[in-house]
Amino acid sequence: RTQLTAFKCDGKPECFDLSDECGGVCDTEQAFCEFQATFRNSSQLEYRCGNGFAISTKEICSGTWSNCSPRVSFEESQCDGRFYCQSGIFKILFYRYMSIDQSLVCNGYKNCDDGTDEANCTDRFYCTTGQSPTSVPLWFQFDDFLDCEDGSDECPPSSDNIRISSRSEMIRNEVLRGWVWFMAVAAILGNSYVILKTSLKYKKLRARSAVSRSNHFLIFNLAMSDLLMGIYLAVIAGYSTSFSGRYCFEDRKWRTGVTCQYIGALSVVASEATLFILTVLTMVRLYTVLNPIKARDIKLLYVAVAVLLAWSFALILAVLPLATAFEGVVTDGAWLPSKFFNSTIVNIRKARKFTDQVGVYTPNASMLITDVNSTVTWSSIRSYLNTYSPNNKIQGLYGFYARNSVCLSKFFVTSRQTGWQFTIAIILTNLVLFLIIATSYLIIYKRSNVKEFQSTDKGRASKTQRKIIKLVATDFACWIPICIMALLHFSRVVVIGKIAYVVFAVVLLPINSVLNPLLYSNLFGKLWK
Repeated sequence: RTQLTAFKCDGKPECFDLSDECGGVCDTEQAFCEFQATFRNSSQLEYRCGNGFAISTKEICSGTWSNCSPRVSFEESQCDGRFYCQSGIFKILFYRYMSIDQSLVCNGYKNCDDGTDEANCTDRFYCTTGQSPTSVPLWFQFDDFLDCEDGSDECPPSSDNIRISSRSEMIRNEVLRGWVWFMAVAAILGNSYVILKTSLKYKKLRARSAVSRSNHFLIFNLAMSDLLMGIYLAVIAGYSTSFSGRYCFEDRKWRTGVTCQYIGALSVVASEATLFILTVLTMVRLYTVLNPIKARDIKLLYVAVAVLLAWSFALILAVLPLATAFEGVVTDGAWLPSKFFNSTIVNIRKARKFTDQVGVYTPNASMLITDVNSTVTWSSIRSYLNTYSPNNKIQGLYGFYARNSVCLSKFFVTSRQTGWQFTIAIILTNLVLFLIIATSYLIIYKRSNVKEFQSTDKGRASKTQRKIIKLVATDFACWIPICIMALLHFSRVVVIGKIAYVVFAVVLLPINSVLNPLLYSNLFGKLWK
């Protein structure tokens, strides 16, 4: 049958008489056009070779040689619209194709036997293993679809440059992973021991002074807050082990999930409750020094109310960033798996634009809002997409505790980053608390003379007070550098690098939860003796 239609002047003859490429219809004549007359005059519309074989139009510029002998040069040379494989040019006998259609170049699959058609594709992302497909379009990266067989388009080598995690590990450094396990076990065991020991002393404490009962009650609550930090560390260590070898594929679900948000809040409750309770401990210590007689009858109820307020303030600071009312303040973006986006984090501006497109192209869909300048919220966008575009749902939000793989709050921020208001509020609160503690101990030092100290040094109250001073000193030594670094970073005097951040996140912040029970139980002193 004679072909009736063809693409004109694309370098590939499709009409049996070559009329789509030859005869003056194109600006450039192809090499095979000099044989058009032969094709036109032939009853079979083909070129007869010297050895008796024939070349039909479909065999010209097909990428392989026909059975003609000797070979006819116009058959596979100078074919516009073809990509010549390097192997096909030099080793025709050993390779199947010498050229391929230009449309097959950089399509992600090796059509040349040597793969030269897939080399140097600037608008493609090359899959790590190089298997089928060898590459995908650049905009296929981070769209939450595994287009590469190995998934490297969603977890490329650049993922290893994240502060704490890597493609394979939630905590990439082996030493730090072991350190987190160690601190988790030590914090849980040490603080559980202090809680149990203090609880067993309950009957004995009833016979002791009011100051002693208050101190032990405060130590009990301090151990409880440090135990929470141990639980946080244990959860992080457990998930780190669970995600080992494949963390990158779990990262988005993990950081935007409920578990990460809750344990992030738990770490803030633990650290802030510790500071508030230490402040109450210091105030009780100051009160006993300034009013030694009245302190003998100090009511445990007052101390209990102060501790309750400490827990309440810590809980408020931790939970407020999770409130729906503050989503717009603390959220970096949304996890919205869709081919319409080329990033794992979609900001609210892009999400708003997407809902506008949904409203235009989806039947019976209304617009999210009619005024371009009106404010939208993540809740309204989520509800809108659930209704009108259920295949493009928001899976989660990158909130206050989703900045890193260990779900810590954002302590090193600038005024351009989301949620900086909560960060600075926490930092300033901690700084004020330590200034109060430092001032209180200066007053205590001035009011306590050597004779009084020596006369009471052997008493139980004096031993407890010394332990409290050690607790305060170690927490002071850990938190003050953090507060100073955070404020310097916020004011842009210095830039805190990722190494300093890792030290803060995995070492400084939780280390007090391990040291506090050791100091209170006087284990260091016993080992020294």
